[in-house]
Formats: sequence, structure tokens, C-alpha cells
Amino acid sequence: MSMLGVFSKHFAKTAQLCIAALLAGAIFPGPAHSQTINFGSAVQMVDNVVNNGSPTIIVFNNQLVMYYVNHSNATIYVDFGLSGNPSSTGIVVYNSGLTDVGVCVLNGQVLLSYVYPTFNPTYLALATSTDGVHFGTPLLQSYGAGGIGNQYPDVAFTPALTSDGTTAYIATVGNDHRVYMSYTTDGTTIQPLVGNGVSVSAYTTVSRPSLTMYNGAPWVGFTSNTPGPVEHEAIVGLANGTNAPEVGGAISWGYKNLNGSCAGLALLSYNGILYAFAEDDTGSQWLKYIFSNGGTSWSGLNWAGNQMRWTPSLTVLGSTVYLAYQDPGNTNISYRHN
Repeated sequence: MSMLGVFSKHFAKTAQLCIAALLAGAIFPGPAHSQTINFGSAVQMVDNVVNNGSPTIIVFNNQLVMYYVNHSNATIYVDFGLSGNPSSTGIVVYNSGLTDVGVCVLNGQVLLSYVYPTFNPTYLALATSTDGVHFGTPLLQSYGAGGIGNQYPDVAFTPALTSDGTTAYIATVGNDHRVYMSYTTDGTTIQPLVGNGVSVSAYTTVSRPSLTMYNGAPWVGFTSNTPGPVEHEAIVGLANGTNAPEVGGAISWGYKNLNGSCAGLALLSYNGILYAFAEDDTGSQWLKYIFSNGGTSWSGLNWAGNQMRWTPSLTVLGSTVYLAYQDPGNTNISYRHN
């Protein structure tokens, strides 16, 4: 494709997303009310995640599918249907940072993001699979990839993924601790979403970013230590923009910490409402959340009713919200649903 063709395709995609976001703001103004989510009892699984990692739960082929890095061998495992009978993908990852897995569904296939184990440089990787277990040769990204401009990615943070079905959006942290967006339509080539070296926010991140599709556009969230009313502020905004703001006021998020890298937010779109979940920024590690009808005005603080470690993951199957997380006292994974 010519450079003009790439520019035209990118411009059309960005314009389409901006129009969708503007319409969303017109249809869903103001704060939401009575939109709390009441989760049932926790189910502890045999799935065992690496110490400094979190599970990622998605819907693939109309069933729940969970990916995580196994505690014993730093290999990505997949659990179909939350059955407690996980399968190894055979993908070994670099596990000296926050060892997570980014997952979404693109063109009917599973797209994974992870940190490739080769060091100096360590690469970010994207890989696709038709069955969710067997993945092809990964696309490796290092210096200057993922829209991060003239720098290396920060390999402490696995890139986050979300998809509208035909386009996957990728949030990558650069070594300047800012979050950058790119996109792919095939899992093998990527383009900057807004501009190469253009961050989604003036705020820097201390956590892995989170993405979700909300009202037709990708939204991004992370926690930041940029000076403000509290530490570990929540930053949430349009991923195809450049000024994602602090939300939630004087609420502090994300207690767990590894060499300055902290637990992050999990974004969820459900029944026209945008939610931001994270653990409390105290040793209790209780899960809490805020929500918004439109992405501008946000609710007060709500508590989900469980303790956890690192970053939660949420998805919707039918009308049910599923929540997966690392247990507070060990590295087992538990899940709950409303």
C-alpha cells in the first residue's frame, strides 16, 4: 500500500472513531445512577498465575476464555469455559516485569500480546490463532514500534488490546512512561492510531494500560503518579485522543508494586456504562470501581466485595459480567459473576 493509501486509511479510521465518540457524548450525557454491579460468591480455580501477573478473560466463539502466564514455567496457558482444565500454548514469555497477557478477538481469531523472552533488546510480540491454543509466528516489535516514536517500549508492561471485531487497538508504554496507541487489521502489520510518538495523555503511567470498546470507540485507562491530589490517580479517556484526563477525584488506586510498576485499572463497557475497576491503594487490596454514563462525569466510589492482587479482568457474556483476578493470599485465580 502506498504512503498516501496508508494515510487515507488511517485518517478515515480516526475520523470514524471521533464521530462515534461525539455521538456517544450527545446520547449519553451526565453521570450514571443505580448502575452498580453486584457480584456473587467467588469460585477458586486450580489455574495458577505467575507471582506478578494477572489473568485476562475474554469471550471467544461464544464462550469464556481465560489467558494467563503459568506460575511454574512462565508459559501462557488458556482455560476454555473456566473449566479448571487449562492448556498450554507453548509460548514462553519474559517475566521480570508485570507478567500479563493482552487478548482480543480479531477477524474471528484470537490475538495475543506478550513480552518476548529474548533480552537486549526484549521485544513485544503479537500472535494470532484460529483455535485459541496454537499460535503462529509472532510479529516482534522493538525500537520505535507501536506508535511510540523514537524510543524503546517499556517491557515492564505488556501491551493492552481491544477490538471492534475487524480492527484491534494496541496500547503500548514507551520508555518515557507514556501510553501510545496503534492498530492492526490483520495481526501482522501495525500503524500508529493518532500519530507516531503522540501519547494519549499528558499523564505518565505506573501501570499496564487497559482498553475497552465503548460506544463505538476505543477507551484507555491507567494509573499515574503525576502530581495531583493523591498518588496512583485513575486516567481514563478516548484512546484516539491526546488528553485522557484524571477521573474519580481524590481516589487512589493500585496497591501492588514491583520496582515502581503498580497494579492498574480494568475498563469495562456494560449496558451503555463505562466502568473502571482496580484494587484499593492500601494493604487490604479490596477491589473497587467507579462508573460513567458517557465517559465525562463519574460516580462516587463503589466496592466489589473481594480482595485480590494486581489487576482484575472483566468481560461480558450475554447479560452477565464475569470478573477474574489473582487471589490475595496465593497465586490461584478466582472468578465471580453478577
